[in-house]
Amino acid sequence: ENNSQYGLANFTVLDAMTLKPVSGASIFITTEKDGEATLITDEQGKISQILPVGQWTISVCADGYLVRN
Repeated sequence: ENNSQYGLANFTVLDAMTLKPVSGASIFITTEKDGEATLITDEQGKISQILPVGQWTISVCADGYLVRN
């Protein structure tokens, strides 16, 4: 397996109005190669995940917020 086909992706979810982190936000990722993944942000609104290099489709949702793609 060639590890150069994967990389570490870092995500941070912030409230657009206050710029404060959103903990417990769900990040839904669809990749070209490996299908789908769901990640949940920590108390600082952050999560990291190893993902395949390429294009992704990402949606984020959290209680009390509108979904952004």
